[in-house]
Amino acid sequence: MTYDISQDSISDSLNTKLIGNYVVYLDSVESTMDIAADLAIQGVAEGTIVIAEEQIKGRGRFDRTWMSPSGKNLYMSLILYPDMRYLHQISMMCAVSIVDTLSSILAEESSISIKWPNDVRVSGKKIAGILVENRILESSEQISIIGIGLNINFDTTEIAEISEIATSISGELGYQIGRLEVINSLCSNLERLYFGIQSGESIKVRWENMLDTIGKRIKLSSGEDIIEGLASSVDEEGNLLLILKNGESLSVNAGEVTSQM
Repeated sequence: MTYDISQDSISDSLNTKLIGNYVVYLDSVESTMDIAADLAIQGVAEGTIVIAEEQIKGRGRFDRTWMSPSGKNLYMSLILYPDMRYLHQISMMCAVSIVDTLSSILAEESSISIKWPNDVRVSGKKIAGILVENRILESSEQISIIGIGLNINFDTTEIAEISEIATSISGELGYQIGRLEVINSLCSNLERLYFGIQSGESIKVRWENMLDTIGKRIKLSSGEDIIEGLASSVDEEGNLLLILKNGESLSVNAGEVTSQM
């Protein structure tokens, strides 16, 4: 199969200094996250990206399967070695980077938002997901592996189970788009925001303003528990602050919002 991207085309077109300074491009893998984790343990340069045309066992949050049809979307894992001081902003940074990328491609009236904590949506339909896995090496160095799945030229209407809840860039535009353009934009946005965080800027306010969860009554699944409450705000660490029916406040650092009312 002939693809519209290659290792050389990605490497040659990027104008970034860090993100994508080393590109690993593969045809088919079980998961780009696993490849990236192995490379990070071996000490590969920060900013390395792993991109695959297809994932056999692509995964999202809570070990759920991420649908990864070949040659249509972006399946990328990014390796960073962030300072612990801004580790909590990495997931926020990635979500905002995707929103900025989509905003530069889609029509101005497109409704792009984030469902807490990091599902990116267009008009309420999921278009991208983020998975962040952190590790600490024996040397005490912090590793962050960030997996990004972004639907680009995927016709989500062909799959009944996701047709009503997912979309893609081509689905929103009405035509297919070159994936290289999307990769370039995303890597540039990731680098800009990552450098900003390193210089002391906080991404929290921008991320919070993009959340479509705030101000809504929600059901949140946390393990075997279902929590209901009003999503009132998020704190500096990215935790969701809920006001429960009995008036008590609860801070939640993990879970999935299963409904928003």
